[in-house]
Amino acid sequence: MLRLHPAHPTPAPAAPTRRERRRFRRSALSERVRVVAGGRSASAELIDGSAGGLFLRVEGSQRPTAGSELEVGFGAGSYGGPARTEERRRARVIRCLSHGDTHYLALRFHTPDALRIGATRLG
Repeated sequence: MLRLHPAHPTPAPAAPTRRERRRFRRSALSERVRVVAGGRSASAELIDGSAGGLFLRVEGSQRPTAGSELEVGFGAGSYGGPARTEERRRARVIRCLSHGDTHYLALRFHTPDALRIGATRLG
């Protein structure tokens, strides 16, 4: 007699896999940045700036969708330090992985100088 067992439940598509989480692992080079979307601003952490764009970790209940536009402010006061002059650039979300209220964003900037600013912050 053949017995059929139900398939194992698959994780929700919004949850990143273990492999994807490793890709977004935090590096020692990080800086506080601010993400402004829809009039609200959220604190974010820059985790990588070496892949032709920037990868950010953002805490918040609203999940940004791929293709949406964000404004990123660099130099928004680093780790509780004194606030510096903030430089803002527009960016498009290429990919968003979410785990609860933590979102990992891959961004591509509209202007080439924004990436240079991000690279200067890292180096």
